[in-house]
Amino acid sequence: MKTKDNNSSVPSHIDGEDMISYLDGEMENDLQTRVAVHLESCWDCRGRLSGVERSIENFLDLRQKKLLPPELPPSGQSKKSV
Repeated sequence: MKTKDNNSSVPSHIDGEDMISYLDGEMENDLQTRVAVHLESCWDCRGRLSGVERSIENFLDLRQKKLLPPELPPSGQSKKSV
């Protein structure tokens, strides 16, 4: 999480990489808690976080509907003709 200056521990805003880590639950517990507390009071970061979530949802929807084949082939053994 970025801070207002290098000598301050007061958070300014959550950077994009930390937002992804927060959503994925990949942060250490103390940082996860600090981000959650920051999100409670920062409309800007909450809005950006919501935008990131929508982007991920839109990508997953597109992936499911357009990028993956409509029907996957059966996952059994293939038959070889001799």
